[in-house]
Amino acid sequence: MMTLTERVVAAMFLRPKDRAVPLVLLVISSVWMAALVFPLFYSLCFPNADIRHIVRAFEGKETLQKDLAPLREATLSVGRLKRAIQVAAYLGASAGYEHGESHTAKTTELSYLAWFERRSKATILVVSRTETEGSGVHFDIREGNPFDMLRLYVLPASVLAGSIYWYRRQGYKGNTAVEASAATMPLLVPDQIEKSPDPTGNQFRKL
Repeated sequence: MMTLTERVVAAMFLRPKDRAVPLVLLVISSVWMAALVFPLFYSLCFPNADIRHIVRAFEGKETLQKDLAPLREATLSVGRLKRAIQVAAYLGASAGYEHGESHTAKTTELSYLAWFERRSKATILVVSRTETEGSGVHFDIREGNPFDMLRLYVLPASVLAGSIYWYRRQGYKGNTAVEASAATMPLLVPDQIEKSPDPTGNQFRKL
């Protein structure tokens, strides 16, 4: 029969094994969520000047620069931008070869929940800025898919919440196993203590 110490040690030894999978899932989902949230907070704290100028020009708060005038055509059919709330951000870099030379490109893409004068419902306005080495800066404006934006956050948030619940539940089971082992371990009664042999050959005296 296992002693109390042996049962507790066995239960504690199995706990890390039982929690390994939810722990790995928790780490992966946390990194996944951080990869989405960090660019958003970074772009809010350090906004891109060009994209901010374009959005403010669509709102009528600034005059759009002449070299950016063609961008106005993207919103002519929906009228002036009444309000825009940034909801997502993407910051990326890439490298490629063209005409035997390497070129790097830096892309900043910001997504806004936007309301326009001629549209009753809100829409997703995506403004991107790509700076390519040796080719200048290129801007693009398009309408995003609200369901894609929703799925962008709901999926990793759901995985993160599920992994936290699973990890905590496995920890609760491990604690329960230790408590159950301690509860089921029979205690020595005074008569058993009296009859327990002494390693020296003598008997314990009853107190």
